Amino acid sequence: MSHPSAEGRATFSGTLSDGSNATAEHVLVRPGKEGLNILTEDGSQLFWAWQDIVTSGALRKGQPPLLSHRERPDSRLFISDPAIVRPLLRHAPRLGTHARKKRLLWPMLAAAAFILLLLALPWVTGFSTARFIADMLPREMHATLGRSLVRQMSLGGRVCVQPQGKAALHTLTRRLAGDAARTNDIRVFVAPLGLVNAFTTPGGYVIIADELLRQARTPDEVAGVLAHEMGHAIHHHPEAALVRAGGLSLLGALLFGDSNIGNLAVVLAQLGYSRRAEREADETGITLLHRANIDPGGLIAFFRRMQAKHGTGGGNDLTALFRTHPATGVRIRMLQKARLRNAPPALSAEAWRALRGICKQRRPFLQADD
Repeated sequence: MSHPSAEGRATFSGTLSDGSNATAEHVLVRPGKEGLNILTEDGSQLFWAWQDIVTSGALRKGQPPLLSHRERPDSRLFISDPAIVRPLLRHAPRLGTHARKKRLLWPMLAAAAFILLLLALPWVTGFSTARFIADMLPREMHATLGRSLVRQMSLGGRVCVQPQGKAALHTLTRRLAGDAARTNDIRVFVAPLGLVNAFTTPGGYVIIADELLRQARTPDEVAGVLAHEMGHAIHHHPEAALVRAGGLSLLGALLFGDSNIGNLAVVLAQLGYSRRAEREADETGITLLHRANIDPGGLIAFFRRMQAKHGTGGGNDLTALFRTHPATGVRIRMLQKARLRNAPPALSAEAWRALRGICKQRRPFLQADD
């Protein structure tokens, strides 16, 4: 209950505990200009400045307040009359719900801005969490993932190894890769799939389907496809796609040969690459072609011919299964700008014939992966 004071201000009854024990003494509390004047039962007076008063929660009108002191956090001042809330809020508005919400607004806005920044980061900077994880994987794990995928995919367990054709493929790979370290990281095979495609697995394994060699008219066309796939391998796009598709659990299943994950060809088919990854592979592929003095124009001719013959996919062949690279106008325009008009062929006529005959001999992949 409140009592009028000699100065015309209200005085409120309450209890005060200093926190040293469970007892509390009755006090009279009088709001003043600078803070609360507290009169104890033994006649002593205490003063709590407004800036030192704290509460565990926001003060609300109609609810008796429980106050504490900033420098004596164990103290408790309970005032049973909720009428004191009005002068408390008038002198210390920071104790009210409005001020508390206002104080929380900035941290909430900062948190929201941080979340938006994280969401926008991949588009603004090109940062990819999946790519970051893929890049952090040990080099041996990349190779193990690639071998696991290639062995378990629908390759009939065999690859093409006719010696002259294999030598021509090695020559083209080495010419594009440029340095021995990168050549050792990228392994290129031709597989008797009977379909027009090329794709890349983790560990730098690039698989070229035999039908792609039959459909290609020049070695420059094959070089363009191979350079693009090497771009995917160099930037670890297959590993990043696996992380996005199934996380580390899928990587573990591949590493340890879990037979319960089903047909891995279907897993790879469901990966796909982002537009950024495709553009990155295109740009890297063009760089590799230029460094090898090979005209990227061969890839333009191949794209156009395959698009005219097969459309944009959707059939039951490997082109539809692996969802690879449609001959978009943007891609063709980029390749046209990058053309090397006087560049020699990617392979000699003899080596080109040998490469196209590489599937005259075949060997199990386990024996060919050397």
